[in-house]
Amino acid sequence: MSIEKLAVDLPYPPLAELEPDTESLGIVYDAYSSEKSELNTTLQYVYHRLIFSELGMEEISRVYARIFVCEMEHLDLLGTAICKLGGDPRYILPPPRRRMYYSASAVNYSTEPRTMLLDDIAGENEAIAGYNAMLVKLGGKPVASLIRRIIMDEELHRDTLKEFYAGLCAK
Repeated sequence: MSIEKLAVDLPYPPLAELEPDTESLGIVYDAYSSEKSELNTTLQYVYHRLIFSELGMEEISRVYARIFVCEMEHLDLLGTAICKLGGDPRYILPPPRRRMYYSASAVNYSTEPRTMLLDDIAGENEAIAGYNAMLVKLGGKPVASLIRRIIMDEELHRDTLKEFYAGLCAK
C-alpha cells in the first residue's frame, strides 16, 4: 500500500539558514513534544487509523494514514529546526516541566467514530491557534516561515476531517 502525505502542494522552507536562537527555540519546542504537539498528534492519528480500520471504515483509515505521514514530517521539520536553533530534540515537555519526558497518556483514545473525528478536528483547531500564537511571538524570526507553512497543512487536515464528520452525520 502506497501512502502519500496529505499536505498542501507547496514546499517547506529551507532550514539550513537557521542559527542558534534560544528565544525561538523556547517558542517552537512546545509544538514538537508537548501534550498538544506533532508527536502527540501523530500517535493519536495512528491509533485512530487503526480503530477506523477495525471498524471497516477503510476510506477514512487511509486518509488518516496520509495525514499522520504529514504530521510525522512536521515532527521531523520541527526537530531539525530545534537542532539548528541550538536545542536537543528529545521528547521532553516544555518549561516548566523541561526535565519530564513526553508520555503517550496525552493521546486521546476515543473509539467512537464521531467522537474521534470531533476530537481530531478540535486538535487541529488548537494546533492552528497555537501556531498562530507562536507567529505573534516569533515576529520576523526565520523559523516563522516554517510555522506558517505547517499551518497550511493543519488547515487542510481540519477541513478534510470536517468533511468526513459531515458525511458520518448525514448517514
